[in-house]
Amino acid sequence: MSGSALGIGAVAAHDAIVRLCAGNLPPLELLEQVARRVRTVVPYAAAGWLPTDPGTLLHTGVVADDVPGEIQLRLIDNELTEPDAIPAGASPV
Repeated sequence: MSGSALGIGAVAAHDAIVRLCAGNLPPLELLEQVARRVRTVVPYAAAGWLPTDPGTLLHTGVVADDVPGEIQLRLIDNELTEPDAIPAGASPV
């Protein structure tokens, strides 16, 4: 990734993420490490990272950055009990 409009920090984060993905980290540890690098380029107040089983589309874990426990529970409840905003297979546009 050369000549990024985001600058040298984005290039360094990208390169670090590529190296991490080529490694052999467990999924949740990989997401924690990727989140750390992304946050250096794209600051955020809170984030949730959800690994998903490609066969079932079920979440297999969670990495939460600065998401209070009460909010996590509300998000999980919403994910499991509310209909999707965009149904599977539908085009968002």
